[in-house]
Amino acid sequence: MQQQFRQQKEYEKDLCKIIQMIYFYEEKLEKIRISLSESARFNIVFLFFKISRMKNHITKNDLRSFFAINHQPVIEKECDFLVFNYSSDQSNFLIFDDFLKLFTPRTNKELIQRLQDQYYSYAQGTMVLPQYEINQANIPFFIEDISVKLLNLELKFFRELEAQKMYFTNKYGTNILSAFQNISERGHSFDIIHKLFQRCGYTFTMDNFHYLMNRIDRDGNGLISKDEFLDEKFILPSYKFATYSTMMSTQKLNNPFQQTYQNQDYRIPTSGTFKIADNSDQKGQFSFIQRSVQREDGNQVLNGYYQVPLQNNQNGVYIVNNQQQLYNQAKNQMEYDNQNLQQLAQKEFIQQRMLNYQQQQEQQQINQEKSSSLSQKNQQQLQNMTTDTQGRQQKQSNSTQQNPDMQSRQQNSQNQIFQDSQNIANHQNYVNDPNSPINFAINDSLDHVNQIYVNSHSQSNLAVLSQKKI
Repeated sequence: MQQQFRQQKEYEKDLCKIIQMIYFYEEKLEKIRISLSESARFNIVFLFFKISRMKNHITKNDLRSFFAINHQPVIEKECDFLVFNYSSDQSNFLIFDDFLKLFTPRTNKELIQRLQDQYYSYAQGTMVLPQYEINQANIPFFIEDISVKLLNLELKFFRELEAQKMYFTNKYGTNILSAFQNISERGHSFDIIHKLFQRCGYTFTMDNFHYLMNRIDRDGNGLISKDEFLDEKFILPSYKFATYSTMMSTQKLNNPFQQTYQNQDYRIPTSGTFKIADNSDQKGQFSFIQRSVQREDGNQVLNGYYQVPLQNNQNGVYIVNNQQQLYNQAKNQMEYDNQNLQQLAQKEFIQQRMLNYQQQQEQQQINQEKSSSLSQKNQQQLQNMTTDTQGRQQKQSNSTQQNPDMQSRQQNSQNQIFQDSQNIANHQNYVNDPNSPINFAINDSLDHVNQIYVNSHSQSNLAVLSQKKI
């Protein structure tokens, strides 16, 4: 019983070490990302073009060349693993959205959206790069140095985490569901992991939890699901380094990551006339040679790193013996790349101009068709109106021709109306004249009525007075 308790204690401690390593490195990486994003000279679009060598994606060879230019020794499998971990579809290259996850703070969503809009404005041609920026994306030296440190820290994190995960699976087997049961209790993820760390004698704060979730929580719901826990980035060794027959085998195997990594303890020299490469690397072998050579005209000087393919011998060692041949290859390669970039830029510019011209022509044709259709409609309406008026006039003329006495009837009716109006006017004048017989008769009748009224009123008054006297 005590032995099982000790084994469970060791199991939980080793699990806590993996979690500690994840949030420890994520905190360091997040601080570097924040320092980069706060710099006014930091342009992530130019950095993307610098690493990708003016392409719209980044491959493992692009990362190797960027490391070599900055004198940082790496092996090809590490660059391949870095691309694999940050690729959204686990492909062999990184697009700009994947590149943002690598170089921008995970918590600043507004910054990520703004940088995406900035990149797509360059990609769609709404913002034009100057000619010297098209030939070579220029970024400050300190920005390039910090970017290399960030990538180096990512690779260091992957190396140590893969070694720790292989140690965990070799010691306890590949039954990872038992490890998930330690953090799959009811409650918030922070409380569960905090209790696990307390049982092991470690501390776990809310900041540690946030850094852990930045790396592990892919859907952003604040919980660690079984799929996220069993992801290669958390507990299972990556098949890029650890490739064995079945992951569900309980047999304790040797550490294939250590075999792959420790057997390649040498590094690629970044300055010189030769390099030693892995025998498994079949393609993409280059040497990055720094030279400062004066041209034949004596005016211009070539300063920089030139990427040239190297010759392969039977032992798998790539060697270039002739210095002049190396310089000529580098010079020709540089001039060829510059010509290709200029031709590509001119071709894209011409294609864009032709596309704009075609769109303008199509728009003009559409406008002409609309105007012609409107003019045809107006002409048709005008023609219909003229035909209607002509038809009405024709009907009127026909009606007058069919009835020859129509004009005489109209003339008689007009004369009758004029005679009636004259009679009405004369009658009105007759009525208004005070000396007319009718007005004279009316006045006599009114005087007679008034006289009768006066006489009757006087008789009534006399009767009243006589009654009073009596």
